[in-house]
Amino acid sequence: MEKIKIFVSRLIITMILSTIAFYTVKIYIMQYLLLMVALWILLWLNYSVKKNTEVYKISITVSLGNVLSYVIVNDYSKLEITNLGIIEIIFIVILLILLTVSIYIFKLNLSQSKKQTSQDLIYKRKKDLERLEIYFEKFNIVGINGIWGSGKSFLINELKNKIRDDYNIIEIDVLTCNLNELQLILLKEIEKIMYKNGVMSKYSNKLKDFLMSEKNFANISKIIFPESYSYSETISGLKDEIKKIDNKKIAIIYEDIDRITDKKIIESIFGLSEKLSDADIKVIYQYDVNKLMKIGFDFEYLEKYIPYTINLTEISFFEALNIALVKNKIDNEILKDSDFDYLLNYEQGSRYRIIEQKLGIKNIENLPIKCSSIRKVESYVYELYGILQKENYRKYKETVISFFTIKHFLPDIYEQLNIEMDVIDVLTFKVGSAFYNFEEIIELFNQGKFDKNKINEIFSDEYNQKNYAVLRFLNLKFDNKRDEDVLETEIFQDEINNESINRVVWNLLASGKSQYTDYEYICKKIIGEVLNQPKDKQIKAYNSFWEDVYIGNKDEIDNETIFKMAYSNGNSDFGELFKAFKIWETGEKEKIALIDLYIEVENIENITDEFIKSMTFCSLDTRKEYIHILEIVSQLSVRGKLNYENNLAYFLQKYFRALEQFGYIKTDKLYFLIKENFNDRNFIIMRLQEMRKKVDELKKQIYEFTNLDEANQELLIIINFIDKVIELVSCDLENIKKKENQINVSITANPLSVKKYEELKDLLNDKEKFNKEIRRSYLGGEINVDVIRRLSNEKNYS
Repeated sequence: MEKIKIFVSRLIITMILSTIAFYTVKIYIMQYLLLMVALWILLWLNYSVKKNTEVYKISITVSLGNVLSYVIVNDYSKLEITNLGIIEIIFIVILLILLTVSIYIFKLNLSQSKKQTSQDLIYKRKKDLERLEIYFEKFNIVGINGIWGSGKSFLINELKNKIRDDYNIIEIDVLTCNLNELQLILLKEIEKIMYKNGVMSKYSNKLKDFLMSEKNFANISKIIFPESYSYSETISGLKDEIKKIDNKKIAIIYEDIDRITDKKIIESIFGLSEKLSDADIKVIYQYDVNKLMKIGFDFEYLEKYIPYTINLTEISFFEALNIALVKNKIDNEILKDSDFDYLLNYEQGSRYRIIEQKLGIKNIENLPIKCSSIRKVESYVYELYGILQKENYRKYKETVISFFTIKHFLPDIYEQLNIEMDVIDVLTFKVGSAFYNFEEIIELFNQGKFDKNKINEIFSDEYNQKNYAVLRFLNLKFDNKRDEDVLETEIFQDEINNESINRVVWNLLASGKSQYTDYEYICKKIIGEVLNQPKDKQIKAYNSFWEDVYIGNKDEIDNETIFKMAYSNGNSDFGELFKAFKIWETGEKEKIALIDLYIEVENIENITDEFIKSMTFCSLDTRKEYIHILEIVSQLSVRGKLNYENNLAYFLQKYFRALEQFGYIKTDKLYFLIKENFNDRNFIIMRLQEMRKKVDELKKQIYEFTNLDEANQELLIIINFIDKVIELVSCDLENIKKKENQINVSITANPLSVKKYEELKDLLNDKEKFNKEIRRSYLGGEINVDVIRRLSNEKNYS
């Protein structure tokens, strides 16, 4: 009925205005018809009917009224056109166009209506909707309590569809309104409804006057209605006027009132709504009670103004996940609900038992993922799906899911992640004022420095439990067995697993944090423009490259600069380049070339803080890269002790750990002892000398067993490196101080091949074939010094 009233009103107004225009200006019928057709063609060409139904509805009404006016104003029998058949045809065409568009819009509205009413509600929300309907029917004021994104608006939309025929609905969106005029906005909306229903309000403007606003309008109303009324009389009078509205009642819906930070504004909303509400005026509030409490309201106050509240039933993470996957029509081939099963509480507890196995601790609390809101889970799924559409990420699907789980549901941990640290070094455990990673916790337990009571205390801490839960999500592997007689293939495979997790995390960080987004570009640029050039042309090429990308400490970036390199973060240009090479998978040749370029460009002759810091950014992906760096270090001079021993400590941890992981020698956890005892120089020097002796003995053993000069040469480089470190740690000379910039680093390991070991063992009795194959395997990176040592032991044993 209301739509018909609007249509008739528009039609009559159009006819009145058009009649005045046609009496004022003479337009011949052919001109008129051509103009009308041209206007409709322009409208059709520029605006889609599907996307602009309201525009077309108004255009149809205006066109119909205009055509009728033209026919009435002009005497059809006196038209100066001889061929009336053509005119009649054009008129009919115009009317057919209007009719066709009208039918299309009607069908479009019908299909959209069906689409809106056919949405499936999950069982819990169906029950919430049933409760809301009962409360709304029985009570005048109802509250819907739920966190942001939990489905309050969705539930309200479903309710509106059900009550639309019986209620005029007023929605007050606090985010789009002037908060100081919310009461006036409400009164204006009530006036509109009364006006549509033919009721002229005597009291609404009186009420506005009480609200101390729109005084000019209020004064005009006093001329028409000069009587004086009290506030309660005005409210009562307005309510009586609203009862005159035929057929429909009024439903006032406030969206998210908890987003109003001014307590007085909320109180005024509560006050006016409470006065207005009755059987003909229902009020619904949407809010999060916890936020209202933070604003300053208590339960007693809220219960007075919102006596009947529906608390939305909590939906679990996995229920919300199902909704998001279905709603967004996610391709099952890329992402499906079973991909998230490993996050289930019981799955986490059963699949990852490192604490129980290593430390004997049971019943560590799992960290269930809390569904803060359906909307948040939808954002999580949408971003996850976008990444997994890239095929190279799908083979690491579990790691990718874990990363985005951390990003969306554990933001405090996500903010700590960075490309300069392994994930294991981020997820440390707090013990007093110190922090240890998981491997270090295990080592301290094995040394007897932590007993079971201490371990229980550590993992009872909420911070530590959360970090342990993230280790479970990521499935990082740990094993501190160091059995001299067992080939460590499984242990090295764990290292490869951890390294692949680190790589995925770094790449995802690089995609999501602006400071890393151009690293891929800079890697390709320096490789193509500098490192692929002949050696004698690289310096000149590098200078050109640097001029192209360097913008210093400027805040402005011109529209041609893609990669910003500056000293603002304390790193040199090469520090940034080493970090870029660490994230993006560049080859061994390019990494070694970058190191050599750095040495030449910076004219490195001495071991400095800057040099140590840059070398810790190197990823050490291959044995050749590692040995190349050790050789460089052993050839540099020591001119003074380093100013910032933390940098040196991290460097030594990384490079001595790599001795084990590249299979040269057991360091007896020297990398751990360095961290714990770095200030005790005599202790560190003693342990370094012990390790040097072990390497020297290994070198002699390898030399006597095989004539593999390359392995012996590498062991000699390692000995020289240890000598240089001893010299560096022993030095007391002061260096020039620079600003400290502490860094953390990661390491990479290569797997040993059990099959290759067995193949070589079978050749032990054929010296010629053995020497040929062991050289080929070693130079090809299939084996390392540790394998040769084991084969030597096999030979001696047999």
